[in-house]
Amino acid sequence: KLKILGSHKTGIHSIDLGLGISQLLTTFPEHKNTLLALKEQLKQPPISYAALNYYPIHAFYLVNAEGKRQSIKYEWHPLKDEKSPSILENIHLSKNYLHEDLEKRVEKGSVGFELYIRIGEDTDPTDDPTDKWPSDRQKILVGRLTINKKVLPTESLLFDPTIVGEGIDLSEDPILHFRHEAYAVSF
Repeated sequence: KLKILGSHKTGIHSIDLGLGISQLLTTFPEHKNTLLALKEQLKQPPISYAALNYYPIHAFYLVNAEGKRQSIKYEWHPLKDEKSPSILENIHLSKNYLHEDLEKRVEKGSVGFELYIRIGEDTDPTDDPTDKWPSDRQKILVGRLTINKKVLPTESLLFDPTIVGEGIDLSEDPILHFRHEAYAVSF
């Protein structure tokens, strides 16, 4: 929950993307990166889950057989590049339009994404997800995901980014570590 953004603390009861974010930046300058990312996301509603780029905020470590760790951040990019329609075109869509659109796309064919990792350098923070890494970090294509049918789970599913496979370690990020406990109780 973003309690820090509540009107009882900020004095702001409604936020327009320009003035509201500017006021929050003045009040909470330490959260600049988070607020600027929020401002960008709110500018335009997405057209489809299948057309979004996904940039998880946490760093992880890839660990080789000798135990050498390399910091990375991963990102997913859609195989099909689409531009979002204007806000006015989205205004008449149902509240579940993203889910509905994904189902229709999968019924007609498949939805695909490419998985990239960004290689961190020694100066890149791994303990603060709001501190962005520079955009010039080496980016390597490491995989592809294709969704070609709808599968309903037979049991409850929980997305927990702290459950990682062999050769992957969690970073020192306290928010990443907190997510495990928080998700376990809210599930």
